[in-house]
Amino acid sequence: MNISKKNILLFCIVTIAIFSLLGFGGQNQTEVKEGKVVTVQKIIQSNYPVGIDYLGYVKAKETKNYSFITGGRIEEIYVRKGQKIKNGDILAKLDTTYLQYANSIESNNMAIAENTLIKTKESYDTNIKNTEINIKTMETAIEAAKIGLDTFKSRVDALETLYKQGSLAEKEWEVAVAEYKAKESEYEGLLGYYETVKKDFENLKQNKEKDIQIASANIAMVQTAQARAQENISDAVLKADADGYVLDIAFKKGEIVGAGYPVVIAKSEQLIVTIGVSTEDYGKISKESKVKINDVLDGKIDSIALYPDEQTRTYAVDIAFEGELPIGEIVDITILQEEEKGKFVPIESVFNIDGMDYVYVVGKNNRVSRQQIIVEDVKGSLIKISNLEEGLFVVTEGIKTLRENDIVKTAEPGEVDK
Repeated sequence: MNISKKNILLFCIVTIAIFSLLGFGGQNQTEVKEGKVVTVQKIIQSNYPVGIDYLGYVKAKETKNYSFITGGRIEEIYVRKGQKIKNGDILAKLDTTYLQYANSIESNNMAIAENTLIKTKESYDTNIKNTEINIKTMETAIEAAKIGLDTFKSRVDALETLYKQGSLAEKEWEVAVAEYKAKESEYEGLLGYYETVKKDFENLKQNKEKDIQIASANIAMVQTAQARAQENISDAVLKADADGYVLDIAFKKGEIVGAGYPVVIAKSEQLIVTIGVSTEDYGKISKESKVKINDVLDGKIDSIALYPDEQTRTYAVDIAFEGELPIGEIVDITILQEEEKGKFVPIESVFNIDGMDYVYVVGKNNRVSRQQIIVEDVKGSLIKISNLEEGLFVVTEGIKTLRENDIVKTAEPGEVDK
């Protein structure tokens, strides 16, 4: 009875083991039949850029030293080191007490200068008007005097006839002639004075123009001084003229700073990559040359030095770009010259065994085979090869689990654990 129970127990254990083995074996057969999941890429001829390669470093396009035009005591500093600034932001300010006082003096000088001009015009206008009236009065007097003189002359002429006829005493004739000469002298004196007054009138008008010019020039001079005083007040507020970041602050609040001394040092927000181009390559580049940075970012040549650096004997070339790169980073620069054709495989599809480079190629019946490759060049994330034929499918994901002659099935990129 006991032996029977043992036999039954042994039979059950063996049966369970057999079924377990059968189940495991079925799972393997299914996996082999379905294949290991991989992604593949077809080898084709494609164009790739070739050019001149250099190493460059990233830096700010511009470093700006912000300084005051006039010196003075710093009243306030509104930024801190490392702060991002925008065009128009206030960076620092000077104490403007003295500047405001200077501006008030110039404002007072302006009022005096303007009043002087007004008084000058008024004075001359009054004198000119009075002189014009005087001239007209004299012209009337001269006209009357001329009539009187002519009348007296007619009387003298009549008396002369009588005198010659003996009808007039000599003494009476002499008195008449003397009176006429006196009248004539008065008339000529009046004419002389009239000419003098007219000459003085012309001089008065000329002097008016000169004095008005002098007064106006004085106003212009005071205006310049006032504008300078107001400009000094405006310049006492230091503002950013471009977007960027504060690199350093050279002075503190309350310190005295001289005119032209940098107070805030900032770098521009725009970054560039600088390279040193050899004399041999200098003639091969221009501002129209296309540039690749780290084989990813597009760049554009911003400036090319006209003369080489005295120490390195290379020409500085600045390259502008869109994107984010840390300042100071060393980057690969390719100045594109032309395009060539080649066959490429992704760098992640290549594996190395004993110093030899291989890829898995999917062949008939979806079986993979290991194929050695000949590497011609590395272009970023791609490797240029020369020995594999176009049209072959290379495994790009799922390589780690593969073995020679494994059966595979393809999946979308990213669905396979490498």
